[in-house]
Amino acid sequence: MRRISSINSGILLVTEEEQVEFANQGFRDIFGLDNTPPDLAGLSASEMRDRIKNSKKGSLHPDEYLNRIREILDRGEPVKNEEIHTLDGRLFLRDFVPVHIQGMLHGRLWIYVDITEKQRAEQERERVLAEIEAILQAIPDAVYFGTLQGITRCNASALTMYGVSSVEAFQQHIGALGAKFRVRYSEHGDDLVELENRPFVRALNGEVTQLDCWTTNVSTGKSILMRSQAAPVRLREQIIGAVAINVDLTDRYRLQEQMQSFVYMVSHDLRAPLSIILGYVYLLHGLLAEGNYEQVQPGIDAIELGTRRMNTMIDDLVEVARLEGGQLQMTLQPATLSEYLPTYLTRNAGILRLDRIHVEAPATLSPVLVDDARLERILINLLSNAQKYSAPETPIYVQAVQTGMEVTLSVCDQGKGIHHDDLPHLFERFYRARGARQADSIGLGLYITKLLVEAHGGRIWVESEPGTGSTFYFTLPVIEGMQ
Repeated sequence: MRRISSINSGILLVTEEEQVEFANQGFRDIFGLDNTPPDLAGLSASEMRDRIKNSKKGSLHPDEYLNRIREILDRGEPVKNEEIHTLDGRLFLRDFVPVHIQGMLHGRLWIYVDITEKQRAEQERERVLAEIEAILQAIPDAVYFGTLQGITRCNASALTMYGVSSVEAFQQHIGALGAKFRVRYSEHGDDLVELENRPFVRALNGEVTQLDCWTTNVSTGKSILMRSQAAPVRLREQIIGAVAINVDLTDRYRLQEQMQSFVYMVSHDLRAPLSIILGYVYLLHGLLAEGNYEQVQPGIDAIELGTRRMNTMIDDLVEVARLEGGQLQMTLQPATLSEYLPTYLTRNAGILRLDRIHVEAPATLSPVLVDDARLERILINLLSNAQKYSAPETPIYVQAVQTGMEVTLSVCDQGKGIHHDDLPHLFERFYRARGARQADSIGLGLYITKLLVEAHGGRIWVESEPGTGSTFYFTLPVIEGMQ
């Protein structure tokens, strides 16, 4: 019994006659019996209950304790790892074991093990793990962890990046460990690279590595340029796995492509009219020196045209910067399109071929709020394109139709139409369609038109078939209460 007395756990032996035969110091501590006389042996169950009730140390509720003891005694079966909560917040595991001596039931042994600190440590562990998981899920880049046996965890960004719904699907997509991993070093290439060359597997061997390569989103089929960085994870100097972070560089790559294309287009397109201007300047010098004044005027006209083209390109660049920077100041006023459109055409007769343009705008149309200068820019862009990309003898139709709370305007030509591959990109910045629709600009006209329509609260789209012409549509909201 001396060794049992020194055990920190609570030990209580109760005889078949329900008298305490032995209680160690651990039991006294649990039930707050440190200040009671040491003669617990020989106490009856009711006397033990009274002492527990009179204890000044928070512990198990005595009535609940005794009721539970009575229930267990009546059943007579062993009890393992029953959780017991004390009034002062401690947690114990209780075992109940019948004790037999020479084949006869002698009594019951109660064992109480304090697991409070263990529970607190487990709660702290769960809290830390929850924080780590929250941080992991909040990272916008793809993060995953694994061992030689496979990927064991990845965040939501990894699933989104690769277009999969589970860790298993993620591993299957990026390549099973021990097999070949399909890595593309160019956007449209399809070269196989051994898995051992991947940063993740090399990290399992203790290296910190990085690789830029192309992969594919399973759901969308789109190519993704990613930078894969991986490092070993060590515990007590032993490598237990590897963690990898895959950063999506696709948008940055596309932006660099756009910027390179933009620089090329701007330099090329601005040089073209500038070359014409310089050429005619040299020509005019010669004509004036020779006194040949009759041929001066065509040169002046060419210089003026080149200057206008350069000015238009510069205006487009400034307009885009203003629109994208949120610096556009809109002055909205009510307008009735049945009256606005004829007036607009009249004041732009010097730019547009009015004999080709046919307008249908019923007087029953509800008023819309428009910025006159911006709506004029929208119509100029669409109508000048319709003139440019259709034969001079063909008509251009402008129609306004009201549906509910918006008016839809359409500009329809009978030109060669737009290639199907160009339609999804037609309103993108710096995009210029192939073939006959190559513009004498830097590919900002329709992009600016889209931004101006959206600034009015409308939408814009196009329908076209090669060989049958094109129709551009855009909407303007009706003034509320005036439909």
